Amino acid sequence: MGADLLDRLLVTLAVRLRSFSVCTIQRGWRLGFSPFEAITVHYVLRGTGSLRVGRGPWRSFAPHTIIVVPARHSHSLGAAEDCVGEVRAEDHCVLHGDGLISFTAGDGSSDALFVCGQIADTHTGAMGLFELFQAPVVETFPTDPALHYAFELMLAEVVSPNLATQAMTEVLMKQCLILLLRRQLTVSDFTSPILAAL
Repeated sequence: MGADLLDRLLVTLAVRLRSFSVCTIQRGWRLGFSPFEAITVHYVLRGTGSLRVGRGPWRSFAPHTIIVVPARHSHSLGAAEDCVGEVRAEDHCVLHGDGLISFTAGDGSSDALFVCGQIADTHTGAMGLFELFQAPVVETFPTDPALHYAFELMLAEVVSPNLATQAMTEVLMKQCLILLLRRQLTVSDFTSPILAAL
């Protein structure tokens, strides 16, 4: 079952996984996102903090974490406690010439740094099986060398943008998401939101 589901999910990724933003959050700050009509995927390149989806519990993240937020859910990233400031992403964004958007919470210090993507296009059904799950996924890969290498390459692209940075980042994001899906679809206790929904 797992191999078939993974193949079907990868078809979805081939259609619509795209990078769209870089987020920087100063320590002690929080960045809030309104609901998107798309599944949002955050890749934690640097820093620690917490995620909250809707009114749910805070969940910690660290470097080399992949966060998947279901479509049509608001969420916040950053400080769970002792928050010195919270901003809405849509009020603190800059559109760059390469099509990427940068969101900033705080003074621009990248204590926490993310590259973010979306799996969208509900009109053609491209989100596919991803639409079935309604709980966030927060998965850290502390010892996976392949994922660490991909994250380091993403960090290098974000810190020093170059020719075709967006295309390179999307390829790396897809690679990391495949590793996440492989792990999620091989668990046996149905604690995975994706596997439980399927």
